[in-house]
Order: sequence, then C-alpha cells, then structure tokens
Amino acid sequence: MSKPEDCKVHNIKLSLQEYWDLHNHKEATLYLQKWNFWATHNRSTPITEASNTIKKNLNRILNYF
Repeated sequence: MSKPEDCKVHNIKLSLQEYWDLHNHKEATLYLQKWNFWATHNRSTPITEASNTIKKNLNRILNYF
C-alpha cells in the first residue's frame, strides 16, 4: 500500500504534464507559477529541486510558446 505522501508526489508529477496542453505564453506562465507554488510547499526534496530548476529556467521553458 502506498503512503499518502507518495500519492501526493505522484499527482504533482502528473500535473506537470498538463503544461504541454496549454495554448499560449500567458496560460503557461500562470500554470507554472501555480505548479511551482504547489511543488515547493510539499515535503518531497526531489519535487522541490525540480521546481527550483523550473524556476531558474522559466524563460527557456516558456520559449515553447
């Protein structure tokens, strides 16, 4: 049986995949800001590190749009 923390981390990871379904720069910016807030306020070090990496490279990531 998985722990609730594992489920939460899995949901955070899965929610990041929704980024690729967004349609414009503004939507993507807002989405990643909300995702980063959610990711940095959990207790999983790997998710927090991933969130920090996304923050550092946000402009590059948003070039997709």
